[in-house]
Amino acid sequence: MKTSLLIADHVDTLASGKLAALGLYTDSVIVAQLAATDAEPTADLPMGFFLSLVLTVHAAPAEEVQGSLRVTGPDGYASPEALLPPLKFPPGVAANLVVRLTPLLVHRSGLFKVLVRYGDEINEHTFEVRIKRQPAAPSAAVSPTAALPARKDAPRRPRRATSRPAT
Repeated sequence: MKTSLLIADHVDTLASGKLAALGLYTDSVIVAQLAATDAEPTADLPMGFFLSLVLTVHAAPAEEVQGSLRVTGPDGYASPEALLPPLKFPPGVAANLVVRLTPLLVHRSGLFKVLVRYGDEINEHTFEVRIKRQPAAPSAAVSPTAALPARKDAPRRPRRATSRPAT
């Protein structure tokens, strides 16, 4: 059974059956912003992300099978196995499943694996999480305008004469 995976910040299934995805990670790279004053995430104090996965099952076996999904981090941490609904549909038909990771715990940057199992078949998908530290904010003691030239030293433009219609 072939599967494909999309990752987004949030996915809703509309009444029409269409999927509405917000914050789609088309390159499978998630860049997490870490404030300059925050500590690096660790196994004891990880970062948490609320992500949604769109799992497309392109072909299901003829008999109904139970599925499961597990996410494994670069440090070997594995999320609890999530059960996927049993699937059975005719050949040539695909099904989209929305799985919410609430939350995905990130201990460090690296490659994450999504293992999808239906019956005896296992499909593996990967995505990357990069933790980027934001630059420190400027000190309050330094004025943001201190680096600007003084206005009195700046050359002035001549005023443009305007013509008014005669009344």
